[in-house]
Amino acid sequence: MAGARQPIDLIVKNGKSHMSKKQIVERKQTEIKANNNNIVAPNYLTNVQKEEFYEIARELQEIDILSNIDCNTLGRYVVSLSTFRKVAARLREIDIEDNVKDYDKLARLQKQLQDQCLSIEKEFG
Repeated sequence: MAGARQPIDLIVKNGKSHMSKKQIVERKQTEIKANNNNIVAPNYLTNVQKEEFYEIARELQEIDILSNIDCNTLGRYVVSLSTFRKVAARLREIDIEDNVKDYDKLARLQKQLQDQCLSIEKEFG
């Protein structure tokens, strides 16, 4: 299954373009650009998560793949990533020999969060 169509600027920046300069110009002219003038962190994020939201948002705006309608998607990503980090920290604290059940439960949760983060990352290209 093919992935989502990426903006030509992102393809060129990644060095994966097989198109001629003329084709790149033509594609740029036909691409629809969504507004990115109102990037606001969702209210459900903590202050620390909002800081990370805006940091990632700046990076995504630099490569022109973030628009106003992506704010909730990015918010979900930040929540998933934050939770992933907490679970990873807790796993490092657990002695696996003494707490196999707890370790297994957290390892499964970590895998789910990792998959969730990866899925959202793919939405952004």
